[in-house]
Amino acid sequence: MDFRLQKLSSDRHGTLKVTEEGGLARNRHLHFCDLVFSEWGQAAADYPVLFIEQDGGTSMQAVAVLGLEPNENLYYAGDIWRGCYLPLKLQAQPLYLQAPAHPNGLPELMLDIGDGRVQAQHGHALFEEGRATAFLKHKVDLLVGVARGYQVNHDFIEKLKKNVLLESLALEITRPDGSLLRVEGLYTIDIARLGGLQPGSLSASESDLLYALAASREHLKKLVDIKLAGALACGSRY
Repeated sequence: MDFRLQKLSSDRHGTLKVTEEGGLARNRHLHFCDLVFSEWGQAAADYPVLFIEQDGGTSMQAVAVLGLEPNENLYYAGDIWRGCYLPLKLQAQPLYLQAPAHPNGLPELMLDIGDGRVQAQHGHALFEEGRATAFLKHKVDLLVGVARGYQVNHDFIEKLKKNVLLESLALEITRPDGSLLRVEGLYTIDIARLGGLQPGSLSASESDLLYALAASREHLKKLVDIKLAGALACGSRY
């Protein structure tokens, strides 16, 4: 993916617009997408919601699994992405928050001008008379929600670790040519541990959410089916 991030300003980008068409194609090589706590349940209805290690194993993050190998999005390739929940991080595109350059600095709002949805002819304006439009404000609200959600993720995942509710998950897939694909580094909810928790360890809503995440593993089957059927897209679909 060709990222060309520029710090957003009305002076530099005042005439640009953003169309909603092409968002799925833009992410056709995305195989994991970060999720924040507020969307775990909704995402679990459409995706395998699993956990991966980050920062050299010092932290964990919840992700929607879109493909079984890097640069592979089977939801796009299998033509099943339309109608699925779209994670907040993708809804906010082509805008991003960039970490501050200095410890006490503020995040910077960035526009990806390499995204084909950004142009000057049609779509939603980012600015009108130098002021942010409702469209831009909505995108910023999404990004702020994601940024705050990462902290909620961290706190809740620490709770999962404390209760030993994460277990590793590995897949072995035999391709039609006989070669073996092994998918590792994934973690899911340990149903046995969840069912045996002492009362009060989790709220009822937290338990229900975790059961939904555990059930979301079933979505891996459709990804395997798409991969084995060879339903990989050639070129842009949307």
